[in-house]
Amino acid sequence: FAGNTIEFAQASLTTVVDSPVIMGAHFKVVPLQQGKMPPHELNVAADSVTVTQCQVQGFDAGILTTRYGTQALGNVLTHNGEGIRIAGATGDTLSGNTANLNNRWGIIVAEGASGNTVSGNTANNNGIIGIALNATSYDAFSNNTADHNGSDGINLLASSNNQLANNTANSNGNAGFDLQTSSSQNTLGGNVANNNGAPGN
Repeated sequence: FAGNTIEFAQASLTTVVDSPVIMGAHFKVVPLQQGKMPPHELNVAADSVTVTQCQVQGFDAGILTTRYGTQALGNVLTHNGEGIRIAGATGDTLSGNTANLNNRWGIIVAEGASGNTVSGNTANNNGIIGIALNATSYDAFSNNTADHNGSDGINLLASSNNQLANNTANSNGNAGFDLQTSSSQNTLGGNVANNNGAPGN
């Protein structure tokens, strides 16, 4: 190690693949399967990561991001605990994803997330909620579809100053759009909600 240069001795491809060196201020380990040996983990070491055209099933979270600038584009996430989770991140984009048939939520934006864009996604036939906003603010949700979910199509809990435009939430078990009393100053326009379980919604 000299100055800003790290030099490594030559190694076989097998050694490099089995023992990678990963470091950085944003390094994060995401467990993919609990209790599995050897561990099944996704290592994320950067902001502004793009995940595109993936098919993911059988995990607690199909895609989980806590970092700035993540883009999830055109992915298919089924039979997970939740399809996509933005957890406390800012500046992320979810677009053109299909998050159907997950156990809890299709898409959830939560844990203080802000300034994210969620557009043109489909979140149908999930166990509880199609698209959930939980403790999030200043996000934009547009042209999403959340139909035939167990409870709500789109649910806002403790979430304020978000924009919801031209979304569709039909034939859900409870409400198409459920804005709970802990949410305020959200702007809604051009949304459609028909044939949901809750009267008038």
